[in-house]
Amino acid sequence: MRRLLWVSDTIDRLLLSLATVASWLFLFLAVAIVLDVTTRKLGFRIPMMTSTRFQELEWHIHTFLFSVWFGATYVKDKHVRVDLLSQGFSQKGRAWAELFGILVLAIPFCLVGLYFSIDYAFIAWMTNEGSELGQGLPARWVPKAIIATGIFLFLLACLSVGLRSAAVLGAGVEDVEELEQHEGGEGQGH
Repeated sequence: MRRLLWVSDTIDRLLLSLATVASWLFLFLAVAIVLDVTTRKLGFRIPMMTSTRFQELEWHIHTFLFSVWFGATYVKDKHVRVDLLSQGFSQKGRAWAELFGILVLAIPFCLVGLYFSIDYAFIAWMTNEGSELGQGLPARWVPKAIIATGIFLFLLACLSVGLRSAAVLGAGVEDVEELEQHEGGEGQGH
């Protein structure tokens, strides 16, 4: 059980560290939005940065933030889901439901998503795909690769939550107190 929790905590720390570092991109996003709005309103142009480029930069940053935070929100149990069915379950019942969802829904989603998103990014890279608009950003493969990376990070999050669920299912009576104390710390609170 301790080994499962150690691996889960290690994955959690990685995902949460990446999300923390990525959060600094909000500053760049805010600057890009303000510059885009201001330059359009005043009719001023920044050399090499058209309004189209600013808008595409904004959605590239949004893509990065969403992709990196997707896994982090799952390990912190902050994602959106409906817990109407599992709210009356015991701790082990919730762990079974979580593990079932991971194995039947999340992991297959990640594997299919990775298969197609890697191909999607690779084709964009091989064809040197850029914006469809002449004044847009080049290297369209970058946000496409970020989507694949985000799906991989979510797969890691599924592994972490699955290991934590397995630890709950394998816990004996003597381990319940340790698990409850552990859940109050870094990991997710089933």
